[in-house]
Amino acid sequence: MSLALFISVFAIGQQKKKPSTIQKKGSVSRTSTSTSKSTKSTKYSRSKSSRRRIASKPVARKLVKVDINSFEGQKGKLPWPVENGIILTNFGKYEVPGVKGIQGNNPGLTIVGDEGSEVKGIFEGEVVSVFDIEGDYGVIINHGKYLTIYYNLASVNITEGQRVNAGDLLGTAKTNADGKGQIDFLLFNEKYDHLNPAPWIKRQ
Repeated sequence: MSLALFISVFAIGQQKKKPSTIQKKGSVSRTSTSTSKSTKSTKYSRSKSSRRRIASKPVARKLVKVDINSFEGQKGKLPWPVENGIILTNFGKYEVPGVKGIQGNNPGLTIVGDEGSEVKGIFEGEVVSVFDIEGDYGVIINHGKYLTIYYNLASVNITEGQRVNAGDLLGTAKTNADGKGQIDFLLFNEKYDHLNPAPWIKRQ
């Protein structure tokens, strides 16, 4: 199973846990019947009122205050998951090295550091999954409206259901062909849309 497939399966499983808001069949039919009756009775009034169009007043947008201590409030200030890390592959489309005309699509950031680099959580949250894909370990942490994924770990130091804080050790990075520690770092919102993690972490 690939990481992308695992995330899709995980997202479906999480959405199934949410309470259903389906209406009863009887209530739907009654609503449709009453609506059809009201439509007939107001047909004339609608056509008459449509001749007199009144310009609606612009509605001022309410400013939403963001808690500076929340995950969203810390955007641009969050620590890196690997100390002294360097971005090897950025988020989105990229040219595959050594293969002309072939592009890849990175769902997150590929970060490299020293061999055996410690991988740490970037914000407090709950560990909702610790998984293994063909020997590559991964961790998913729920931060409320956002989730972070740390993948390609050689070892894991935490368990599912555990609460963690920023800076807590999650595991160690797996060593790549160049002898460097390398991980994939992904960020999602509550709708499981891929987000670019780069603007969220501190600038090096």
